[in-house]
Amino acid sequence: MHKFGTIALAAALAVGLISPADASLLVPPGPSDTVVVFGDSDDDFSGPVALPFNFSFFGQSYNEVYVGTNGNLTFGFGDPNSFNAPLPEFGPPRIAPFFDDLTLASGDVRTNSSTDQFVVTWNGLATFDGVLNAVTAQAILRSDGSILFSYADLLASDGEVTVGISDGLNAAATLGALVGNPDGTLTNADLAGLANRTFAFIPDGNGGYAAIPEPSSMAGVALFGLGGYLYRRRRARA
Repeated sequence: MHKFGTIALAAALAVGLISPADASLLVPPGPSDTVVVFGDSDDDFSGPVALPFNFSFFGQSYNEVYVGTNGNLTFGFGDPNSFNAPLPEFGPPRIAPFFDDLTLASGDVRTNSSTDQFVVTWNGLATFDGVLNAVTAQAILRSDGSILFSYADLLASDGEVTVGISDGLNAAATLGALVGNPDGTLTNADLAGLANRTFAFIPDGNGGYAAIPEPSSMAGVALFGLGGYLYRRRRARA
């Protein structure tokens, strides 16, 4: 099957097989997490943080990442910017599960590493306008190049939030929320489309990604693993 046919089939199966997620994150915060230390509780980043594997993102390989307080990860250099722009966006290559003006007035940011995945959780952060414990969002980077966004309850954004991924070079972007505006921006009214849900980006074998909604049931997780397997097979044949 042609590679885009395979991805289309995977997306169709995902929509048909997967039931709504529960309120828990895919990787619940736990005692083995490392709490990220920032110099400032607002508009800051930490890093570079070493990844446990080389991670391929839009065709580039990275072994470290910068973790920002404002709900996003960047490669190459850190970005403290609190003004979330619509996608596609120029700047550092970016993974943004909840790019917004967040602060550590409540909650924390934590990481969890294993041999095949790197997890970052923005755990109960506040919005700059003062809503405490407003945002719990998670980005999971897998060793096969795939990405998961997972969400618990979302009380508010700071008016508007950007959700998606961007290569930061030629502004290629794939939006993961599948809700809100086509440029990845969501208002507070759109947050119900994110809360307690999970979204996946699976490499399409051509330097880009296919977005698949809600791979959170057992069927969805199995399908997500199949996507990574197909991607590795394509690379082996190249």
